[in-house]
Amino acid sequence: MAQQNHHTEYIITQQAYDNAYSSLPEQGTDNQIAQSTKVVAKQYRLNVSNTVHAGKWSMWAISEESFEFTWQNGAWQPPQNLVVLK
Repeated sequence: MAQQNHHTEYIITQQAYDNAYSSLPEQGTDNQIAQSTKVVAKQYRLNVSNTVHAGKWSMWAISEESFEFTWQNGAWQPPQNLVVLK
């Protein structure tokens, strides 16, 4: 399962996002959490060390990840650290 923190971002294609979204239940209740099916994602991590590379993003891995979506305002909302390529 994908990490939910400010130091990690996941980049997926629009097709992968559509696959993940379609795996969720059709409806939910306020603040309900649902786990998506696994899709291929590029994982980037922010270097927070005290080195010359501090503050830079670097690709950490390419792997299959599932994401936690939250039901809000009548729709499933993706995690904040999920980036979809258009």
